[in-house]
Amino acid sequence: MDDKVKVAVGLEEAAERLSIGNSLMRRLVAEGEIPSIKVAGRTLVPVKALEAYALGKLDPAVLAMCARVEQTLGTGAEAA
Repeated sequence: MDDKVKVAVGLEEAAERLSIGNSLMRRLVAEGEIPSIKVAGRTLVPVKALEAYALGKLDPAVLAMCARVEQTLGTGAEAA
């Protein structure tokens, strides 16, 4: 499965991706701050939900700066 892109991950991997502890991840999911789904009794967190959560925690000025950098650098295909 290493060559496939995951669309959802378990709680432990989700916590690792955000560099937080497992108990904090469980609390964020339980409180609804990070959406999750149940599959065969296992709680999974959509990767897009992790990205949205992390971006939502960024200062708006940092987000604006990132957008300017992306716009300046382009996608790579435009620069070629």
